[in-house]
Amino acid sequence: MTPPDRTTPSRRAPAPGPPCPRPAPSHPAPSRRWPPGAHPGPGTLVRTTDHRAEPPATCPAVPPAARPAAADAGHTAATAAGHAADGAHRLQLPASPPHPVALRRAAPDPLHNGPEHLGALLHLLRGRVADARTALRSLMTTAEQRGSLDDQHGLLALLVIAELRAGHCRDALETARRGLRLTEDAGLEPSTVLYPNALAEAVAGDLRQAPALARRGVELSEAQGDRLTELRSLAAWGAAALIADDPSGALEPLRRAQLLEERMGVRNPAVFAWHGDLAEALLAVGEDAEARELVRATRARYRRLGLRCPPIGLERAAALCARGTRGDRAAAELSALAERQAAEPLPVEYGRTLLALGTVERRRRRRAAARTAFRRAATVFAGAGADGWLARADAELVRTGAPRETAGPPAAAALTETELLVARLVAEEGVTNREAAARLYLSVKAVEANLTSVYRKLGVRSRRQLADVLPESD
Repeated sequence: MTPPDRTTPSRRAPAPGPPCPRPAPSHPAPSRRWPPGAHPGPGTLVRTTDHRAEPPATCPAVPPAARPAAADAGHTAATAAGHAADGAHRLQLPASPPHPVALRRAAPDPLHNGPEHLGALLHLLRGRVADARTALRSLMTTAEQRGSLDDQHGLLALLVIAELRAGHCRDALETARRGLRLTEDAGLEPSTVLYPNALAEAVAGDLRQAPALARRGVELSEAQGDRLTELRSLAAWGAAALIADDPSGALEPLRRAQLLEERMGVRNPAVFAWHGDLAEALLAVGEDAEARELVRATRARYRRLGLRCPPIGLERAAALCARGTRGDRAAAELSALAERQAAEPLPVEYGRTLLALGTVERRRRRRAAARTAFRRAATVFAGAGADGWLARADAELVRTGAPRETAGPPAAAALTETELLVARLVAEEGVTNREAAARLYLSVKAVEANLTSVYRKLGVRSRRQLADVLPESD
């Protein structure tokens, strides 16, 4: 038997070696200079494909064991980042791209769901509404400057909620209406902007439109399988019914929200925070036992998660649960809650607590105390521009036997000269707050403050009512 020739090459794979260098192309790389008028512009991501490039050199295979661990980790991270980026950005092809083909990113970095947006959400969940509002308004300004419709669409809901909670209800209404118009004009999906519009209309605008907006949001999100938006729309529908003093009408959407949250497996009750509204609606229709169980179970969820501060709405509902047989205790708890809220930047919630206190005092036949609470609530709601809640406070005040606090023409004599000028501009000429500020050489904030004082002094809730009670100008 002839021994094998030792000079014959082995059939085994050669030992792994360093990567082979890529050979230089036989032609120069194509220029990345765009023809005049075709440059994609700054802030874009350009991916170049050279169809004339030569195939890569064939290198010996490198087994996995020979690759450094750091390289694997880097590859994994880069792959994950790439997948995330694929879902986060839209790529647009130029109409007539020069060679090489360029794919462009629509915006530098998305603002919606970015770190600043999520930070604002955390501010809102922790009760720092002023910080949340400042951050969101800054983000919205940036989105408008960029012309990014997607970002404006995505930021709208949280900004409206922050404005409402901070007591800038008319700003919230203006933002919500502008966002809905922008969404419809651009052909974007409207479901995520319908529920903030429903809330803003119920609190500060046309209360009659709010349920229809919320129901439309429920229908669209349900058809799309968007459970998050469906739940938020149901909560907005229930809130609008409560503002309209229709607790029976609030039960259906809020109970649906309860079932949907259970099916979704939401552990943190602070995410949607509709529980206080449902408890108040249940108490209003006499379902006290169900309301108490809801409050007890929701508070237990907060404790299990280590959340120290349940929302004011849940605490208010817990105090109201004691009104049936222990009215003194309910009044004492609501009074303590109101005093605590007086120093917090949540005027609408503060007004709602005063409203609840007045209701408890009226049931105890303490009419003077009830009227005081209702008048305080009306003042708070007027200052926040919460016209829907202001109407509720006025109606409750009338139930105590107090005369309706609306003013005829002689009441205009109580207005200052500036207040009268502002009132005439907005009621008779229909100018916006910004236009009135420009005409009177005031800041927009000063116009808002004067208009709030006018509403309070004349006992009106809208510009139409203001026009009815102002005397004719000379």
